[in-house]
Amino acid sequence: MLVPHAHYRVFHGDPARHAAPNDQIPLALSPRRLQSAPTDLHLREFAQLEVQVKALQLQAAQHPKPGAMGNVVAGSLAECFLFYSRLLTVESFPWPDFLAAVFTKLAEHFAASESEIVRSSILRVFQRAKAHVAQVNDPSKVLLSHLAAPLTDAKSVTARTLTLQLLATMPSLLEHDSAVQQQIVARISAGDQDERLAAIEAARALLPHSPSFRKDVVALSLGSKSAALCHLLADAVSSFTEAREAWTHCAEIYERLADDKSAIASVRAMTTLTTAYPDVLSSL
Repeated sequence: MLVPHAHYRVFHGDPARHAAPNDQIPLALSPRRLQSAPTDLHLREFAQLEVQVKALQLQAAQHPKPGAMGNVVAGSLAECFLFYSRLLTVESFPWPDFLAAVFTKLAEHFAASESEIVRSSILRVFQRAKAHVAQVNDPSKVLLSHLAAPLTDAKSVTARTLTLQLLATMPSLLEHDSAVQQQIVARISAGDQDERLAAIEAARALLPHSPSFRKDVVALSLGSKSAALCHLLADAVSSFTEAREAWTHCAEIYERLADDKSAIASVRAMTTLTTAYPDVLSSL
């Protein structure tokens, strides 16, 4: 099996300089645009990566012991998916249709795989390319539809946690998706610490994009007796009245919970609120 970067030209230098004569965008004829414009080369290399992924998946599926072979292939798939980040170049940045195709396909592979290694690899691609993800326009919600199953997987905490971390990289796509927002809010109170922290991470990323979600987070945090949501509450408030109520809530938690971790979380939140709204203390 060939290593991906051994035969994909987009992984070497400026892809625009290798534009084929029959490209739809003949950049070779426009040297001044060589540094910034996309070419059909990205599409060809994307297709070749997809072919390699499909070949590995078939290799695992056709083995007499698919489960055992799947574990072996998972490492190769994880390595292959990491090369997708090499397609997310400066040239492809202003090309939303191409980016939507890449990230939607990655989300599909993420949902289809049951391997933590593979899913973690795909997550790393999204985390490395947050700026590119922000350029994606997904009005039909095809990308998000692939993530519904792992986000609500009742049997796997790891699947839900990794999906929440993935959602944290795409807040602009979640702005009007109330179903996903409700899932994030629900997971903020999860019993598993990793899942809870992943949900808080996703919530914090989404707060600046959705006023309705912000209100839900404020209501949830004010009703919580845990100090873990104090800092999230400090990020969610948007008015002096909310800030005063949030400061009082965090102060009550500080007085009631004696452990150092809760005390630190409460004090940090109160400090953040006081910095953003200096008159909070004098109004109490």
